[in-house]
Amino acid sequence: MTVLQTGGETAVGMACGVMKAMKNIPEGERQTARYAAIDIGSNTVQLLLAEVCGGRIVERQNEIRTTRLGAGNAPGLLSVTAIRLTAQAVAEYMEKIRQYGASRTRIIATSAVRDAANRELLLSEIRLAAPEAPAVEVVSGKQEAALSFRGAHASLEFPLEWPVVDVGGASSELIFWQNGQADGVSADVGAVRVMRSGWSRAETAQRLHAVFDGRGKSPVVIGVGGTITTAAGLLQGLTAYDRARIEGQELSLDGLVSLLQQLTAHPRAARCSLSPLLEKRGEIIVEGLWIWLTILAIVGAERVVVTGGGLLDGAVMELVTTDNCVVF
Repeated sequence: MTVLQTGGETAVGMACGVMKAMKNIPEGERQTARYAAIDIGSNTVQLLLAEVCGGRIVERQNEIRTTRLGAGNAPGLLSVTAIRLTAQAVAEYMEKIRQYGASRTRIIATSAVRDAANRELLLSEIRLAAPEAPAVEVVSGKQEAALSFRGAHASLEFPLEWPVVDVGGASSELIFWQNGQADGVSADVGAVRVMRSGWSRAETAQRLHAVFDGRGKSPVVIGVGGTITTAAGLLQGLTAYDRARIEGQELSLDGLVSLLQQLTAHPRAARCSLSPLLEKRGEIIVEGLWIWLTILAIVGAERVVVTGGGLLDGAVMELVTTDNCVVF
């Protein structure tokens, strides 16, 4: 069976999906509130519009823009073009949030921003482009890991002994549940960072082992982030991101190895045209999959269960918590 398929109109970079779970909530408890969160990542800027009822997200609307904030030519610096695109995306998202009627909003920035020497330039541009936006929260690697775990579990119920792995553009997180809380560690190894730095597979693996060795073992991990959701879509033959289709999908180690081999056989520039799902991610998909396979080897996992949940869902659920709702 051919894994990579072409055709379709929408790439993962323009995906928008809605998921509903209202049927599980008694009629008397269906008092809803609307929240929003924006994730400024190393490769994309994502929006989540969430309707919450009974301490759970019952409806989601997602949007994603590829701005490559972490792909600047100068190490440790965000490019002016990426800053402009990111600020523009935030401004457009804030208008969508206003129309949606969210009662509270968060904007989270992760590894690319926290590591950038010129991050104040980005924050200033966002304030100018979207003066009504809340202050951007530049979170630590440990905070990022905790949000990813919380968001994954809010989206998909799974045994707490299964760790969550989140491979992003500039960093990757491995999070176990220990002593009643998410205990995660972040490595400065992500798909965009590996591509930009020109690290070999051996060097990439060495950097991951240095951070993740000894953190714990598990035969199954929960997969979060664009690399693994794209892989899930490719392995299903999807031509557009469909969160409902990939939610809970189980990927085998052998399947991911085979996919990496197929993609590696094509030059970097050609990968973007192999599938609409790769239009915005083809340049970094091989690096992302190699990170995934290395982490699976470190953890001793043979399977990945995929969820579209993650940092954004976690950010919303923290807002719900502060509004005195009962949540995980």
